[in-house]
Amino acid sequence: MSAGVYHLTSRFGECSYLWSRCHTGLDFAAPTGTTISAVAAGTVTEAGYAGAYGNRTIVTLEDGTELWYCHQNSFGVSVGDTVRPGDLIGYVGSTGNVTGPHLHLEVRPGAGDPVDPFQALLVHGIQP
Repeated sequence: MSAGVYHLTSRFGECSYLWSRCHTGLDFAAPTGTTISAVAAGTVTEAGYAGAYGNRTIVTLEDGTELWYCHQNSFGVSVGDTVRPGDLIGYVGSTGNVTGPHLHLEVRPGAGDPVDPFQALLVHGIQP
């Protein structure tokens, strides 16, 4: 998403009645239909509905890290597609367990437990 279009509304590790456990990613509120861009190069390994995560795209990086793009209104990629930073992933929506349209971005090294993506975004020149 382009700077100025979104704002960070929830950070990794926050605890709230909104979630069954502490928050596992970063939430970026934006209008429905706002484009979502890839933050790193990888291969799309999943694109479909995933319960509380709503419409979710998973991009798997070369080292096995998974990037989850959740709550999309619609998809811009399909399983098997390769993406580079800046490529279209999909469009902001409000599917799944949400209070309004936003992107939930989650990072899972080795497809394991989620880690805070904030510093990694800064290192790659993305200001959350």
